[in-house]
Amino acid sequence: MSQLEKVGENTYCYADYITESEPFIPGVTGLGGAGFKIALGFKLEGDKYYPIQWTSAMNEEFDYSQSKGFCFSLTKEK
Repeated sequence: MSQLEKVGENTYCYADYITESEPFIPGVTGLGGAGFKIALGFKLEGDKYYPIQWTSAMNEEFDYSQSKGFCFSLTKEK
């Protein structure tokens, strides 16, 4: 992952990491399925990092206003 794209307020997409079914972060595996693609990214809120994803049909653009979270966050150590 080398390029980020800002897609909303404090929201970023890994522009070069669009996949159908590869592991993304520890504890998040088995993403994907037939007929759709996944974009992965994160949202920053204060000192918290929230991994998120977007899904889209293979022939459609992503709607970055409709992210789905993974129900956990990481916090920066002080």
